[in-house]
Amino acid sequence: MLRHAFFTFIIKHGGGPLSHLGVTYKDLLTSIFL
Repeated sequence: MLRHAFFTFIIKHGGGPLSHLGVTYKDLLTSIFL
């Protein structure tokens, strides 16, 4: 559940002030899920 919450947090704040970090996290999570 913690991993899901972390993933949701990244998606929700992906376009916020952490947008540049959000891209990195999304790429990282994508590589994990793929």
